[in-house]
Amino acid sequence: MKTLFSSVAITWWLRRLWDWGGQFAGWLGGLLALYGLMPADMQHTLIAILSGRWGEISLASAGGFLIWAITQWRSYVATVKPQIVTKAGQRAELRELPGGTVNAVEEFANTAILRRGQTLVEKLLNLGRW
Repeated sequence: MKTLFSSVAITWWLRRLWDWGGQFAGWLGGLLALYGLMPADMQHTLIAILSGRWGEISLASAGGFLIWAITQWRSYVATVKPQIVTKAGQRAELRELPGGTVNAVEEFANTAILRRGQTLVEKLLNLGRW
């Protein structure tokens, strides 16, 4: 048994088990939380779709599920997309702004990062260092 666990290949697989197991558990927990947030009729529709029982799905529930999925996707895209608001109150992407404005925005962002104070974590880590 000792020679089995001293093998480099076996120890590599054991380390991957912890990595992949944690990632799998995180994804599974997230999906179950998302499933729990769905209304009951959408949960039934999702289970019917995943189990291949297409005959049980009504057109109204399929349409509702599709609209729900599209709005969730659009919400995600809107959240992660970098946005800039102009003086006129209009949203603009960085590539839409004139060249000098793009450089000014990048310079402002870099200056803000450089001049920021310590974060809470940095302050806590520096407590022991005098």
